[in-house]
Amino acid sequence: MNPRRFPRRARATSAFLTSLFAGLYFLPASANETLKNLPADSWYQAPGTKMRAVCASETEFPTIRGSGGCHNVIDAWGGGAYDAGRKRLWVWGGGHQDYFGNELYAFDMETLKWARITDPSAITTDKLSADPLPDGNPISRHTYDGLAFIGPADRLFAFGGSMAGNGYGTSVTWVFDPVAGKWSNRVPSGQANVPATACCNFTAEYDGFTKKVYMRDPNWISAYDFEANAWTHIREWSHSWGPGKAVIDGKRHLLFTLGSEEFLVYDLAKQSDVSAEWKSTGGDSLLAGYGVGAAYDAKTDRLVGWTGGGVYAMDLQTKVWKRMSGAGAPAKPALSGTFGRFRYDAEDNVFALVNGVDEDVWFYKLSAGSNTGLRAPARLAPPQAKVGGPLRAVDGRARRAALSLIRFPRSLSRSLPRN
Repeated sequence: MNPRRFPRRARATSAFLTSLFAGLYFLPASANETLKNLPADSWYQAPGTKMRAVCASETEFPTIRGSGGCHNVIDAWGGGAYDAGRKRLWVWGGGHQDYFGNELYAFDMETLKWARITDPSAITTDKLSADPLPDGNPISRHTYDGLAFIGPADRLFAFGGSMAGNGYGTSVTWVFDPVAGKWSNRVPSGQANVPATACCNFTAEYDGFTKKVYMRDPNWISAYDFEANAWTHIREWSHSWGPGKAVIDGKRHLLFTLGSEEFLVYDLAKQSDVSAEWKSTGGDSLLAGYGVGAAYDAKTDRLVGWTGGGVYAMDLQTKVWKRMSGAGAPAKPALSGTFGRFRYDAEDNVFALVNGVDEDVWFYKLSAGSNTGLRAPARLAPPQAKVGGPLRAVDGRARRAALSLIRFPRSLSRSLPRN
């Protein structure tokens, strides 16, 4: 650049603004390029991504082991939830004599690194069936499909599960604040309307259209409204006894629940059971699965499920399932199912699968490319990790958004660095 064509005052302003935004603007580009560029119908296992590296130490926390230790965070009916704003897959589990630690884990989809977000509570044998614990935190439990992420509230939601001691269910409504790093017992109104089965066979997912978490147990559909801090019973809706997975189709405002020999569909807009209109073909093996993983693929408009080997993808127009390639895929799910540990990231158009603490994290791409038409929410502040990381706070979109708020002179804007 010729300095004579760029006045001294403008150069000084440019230097000031560049300094002002340096910490924001020069962070690495958003989204992991490896995941963006995976070919269609392919699997990838990211090296060096075993959760074991950040497991709580049994030496430091000697009362947490239970019958098997950290691997039971996943293997003992452990679930997960996806935080699109941070591109983070949350994992929480343990419970019913298998593992007593109640610590929370998160996998970052950009850095491809694990972090342990909280440490285990001090636990004594007489408190293994207490929820909350004396320190105000939740007891360890099998989480099944009882986790969801409430994006607008920026909270991880948890309900029910088989408690660490006696294995009974718990009806406490928990949320975790990722920024404060703290759990909160919500003590909501309408407590009589919580899911009737607080232990095991329920499904949960957050719907952005109605701004509620919907849970199905063997008798009811119930809904939790975070803003109102209240539960309501939506309707009676009996189904078989068995763990399943909830999926929200935001395009059609449908709640799918699948697995354990069932495929049920509820219309959230019309508040009606429309299962009779959704008789599908080709997916019997998936739908018979125990604790299957499933998610909605926004780019291809497919419902995608996994229970080992290749995924099943259902065309939501024809209602036909298609078995995709199993080349390079994990052959079988974790010991007690997958639940919410199979999740779809809309921005990078990729599925993530956490299948065990001693397995590297798996990724699957149904269609090539990223999803430029679907933006994740603005990147949120990261939780403070106890172990692992690094965890990032902002991405390229957030940097550009911040700069766009300032009206630069044309000559000055040409001088600013690009990424």
